[in-house]
Amino acid sequence: HHQMIWGAGAPAADGVCLVNSVNCVNAADLQVMLGAERVLTIYCDDVECRLASANTPRALELFARPRWEALDVAGQIASLVGDPSADRVAVNKVAIPAEYVAGISLF
Repeated sequence: HHQMIWGAGAPAADGVCLVNSVNCVNAADLQVMLGAERVLTIYCDDVECRLASANTPRALELFARPRWEALDVAGQIASLVGDPSADRVAVNKVAIPAEYVAGISLF
């Protein structure tokens, strides 16, 4: 995940002040944040209005990619629409792979 760094050394010597969201964390916590799994969670309401595109060739190609398969995005969507063959619990968010690379910006 990308973090905008505003300053360092506050409020403690190992503190790092961030702009997005505005807060201060210690350097070890920032390292964990930057190394976190690259996954976006999307509310079902935002997915439901796009369900018609779930069977397009582009969507099916995405669902077949390794990171998308690992998260079972197609299965999550099947659960969302109540597919009886999905055999999954109801979901309120869909997790998809994020395409960004973690980093920092210093200014």
